Amino acid sequence: MDKIELIKRIFRSFLSLTLPNPWVFRILSMLVNVVRTLSFILPEFIKNSMKLMPAKLPKKTLKTQKIYSVIRKKPVARVALLTGCVQRVVSPEINESTIRLLNRHHVEVIVLPEINCCGSLDQYLGNDNESHEKYTKYINTYYKEYLN
Repeated sequence: MDKIELIKRIFRSFLSLTLPNPWVFRILSMLVNVVRTLSFILPEFIKNSMKLMPAKLPKKTLKTQKIYSVIRKKPVARVALLTGCVQRVVSPEINESTIRLLNRHHVEVIVLPEINCCGSLDQYLGNDNESHEKYTKYINTYYKEYLN
């Protein structure tokens, strides 16, 4: 294995540990903004990754809770929403809009706080065992919630 491949493997492992954790991802975002001016000395694949990081992360507008109930009406359905690990930090407005839209149509939304990431990032980075473990754990978690 050459030096560049080793660096890429370490970088992928770093992403696999960082991106699924929202608070770590926020810290990484701040660090990227500090290091951005020095990016000319970094390898090309790291520069390209830094370009994908937004300069400013949007703020959430909805209060975090487990159940987003329908107001003044009886719910016609109940759905579970997987908010995603990166999306909840980079674009929280997508989840918030989805919740508001579903509530407007009398659908109760469940967001399980113990589910941080769906595992697709691990799958994409080649960590098949980790992604399969996450898929299985989260399906079981949603099933237990369904039974309650």
